[in-house]
Order: sequence, then structure tokens, then C-alpha cells
Amino acid sequence: MANETVRFKRALKKWDTLHAEKAYSAPVESGAVAILASDRALADEKGEQASKEDIEEATNERQAFLEEAQRIAETLTAEGVDNQIFPAFTMENVTDVLADRSISSVITIGNGNLSEVWAHQGLYISWDFVADNATHLKTGYFIQRQCGQLAYHLSVPLGTFALTDHSNVFAAHGKYLPPVLTPKHEASIMQLHSERRLGLETVKRLFSVE
Repeated sequence: MANETVRFKRALKKWDTLHAEKAYSAPVESGAVAILASDRALADEKGEQASKEDIEEATNERQAFLEEAQRIAETLTAEGVDNQIFPAFTMENVTDVLADRSISSVITIGNGNLSEVWAHQGLYISWDFVADNATHLKTGYFIQRQCGQLAYHLSVPLGTFALTDHSNVFAAHGKYLPPVLTPKHEASIMQLHSERRLGLETVKRLFSVE
């Protein structure tokens, strides 16, 4: 696998090309919001060693993610914003969302870190998977409702290369988020930076594990 710097430069070059081609989604004012709700719980990683308590915890965690998605969808609908929930979302769901120009914004809900989120069957969706599969740039926002710890030397925020404006990614930078969010946890999900075009040196400065 190409190292992090090479992958970042490749993603940024593609992002610049999509801008040059004016390959954009529907305007944010009329576009839909995709809500990707994971069904992968932390206790699922124990596999056959999972206890009865672990299984119950995993079930509750999956239910919490889905209920959160439903609450967000209800709020968006009340505001007149089209939206679609992808429960137990798969890698194929993500590629479909990234290819759908009627969708201008994306929300992820689940377990992960600043650069990744777990999808169905425990597969990771990473920032460079998003970059590789973007067929255009979303005009809206990308909200990461998952843990925001820095996991890599170059911890690029997950939604960066899906958007026309890199500053429209919102996440809990460096924070742990539980399955059920309190107002305090909600407040930690914020705009990560103000850079429209996030360069390599800025990523190293803001989002690197030393």
C-alpha cells in the first residue's frame, strides 16, 4: 500500500481535478442528506469469545446508532430537507452515496476514529476509500458522529475528499463518543478547521500522531 503521504497527494490531485471539471452534487439548499448508520459494535470484535453481556451490549449499541439516525432524519424532514437512512450500511452503500449527485451532505454514525468508520461486517471505511470512490464533490457538509481520536501519523478526517470545501467536515477531534450522545458529547462535534483546501503540511500540523 502506498504510504500516507503518497495517498494524500493522490487524493488531493483528484480533488483538484474534480473541481476543475466542476463535478459537483446538487446545491446544498436542494440536495438530500445521506445518514449512514453502522451496525458494528465494539463487542462484536470479541467474536466467539463474546459473553452474554457482550452480546447484549452490542445489541444495545446497534439500536442506539439506528435510533440516532432516525432522530436526525425526523429533524431534517421537519426542516423540509430530503434525507435517506442507510441502516447497517455497507461499503457498497458508501460508494453509491459518493456517486449520487442528488446527495449533497453525509452523516456517519458508528464506531471509528477521525479517519475511519466501521461498516457492516466490521469493514473499515477510510478517508482514502472516500477519496478513491468520489465521482464528484458534495456541496454540503460531512458530519462524523463517531469517536474522533487520531489513529495514524496522518489522520485525515474521513469526509475530507468528499466535499467541495474541506472545512465543512465536523467531528469530535480527539474525543471519545459513547453510543448514546449527551449534550456534552454533541457539543464536541464541531468544525475541524477553516481551510477550504487542506494541504499536507496542515494535516500534519493538525491531525498527526507524533
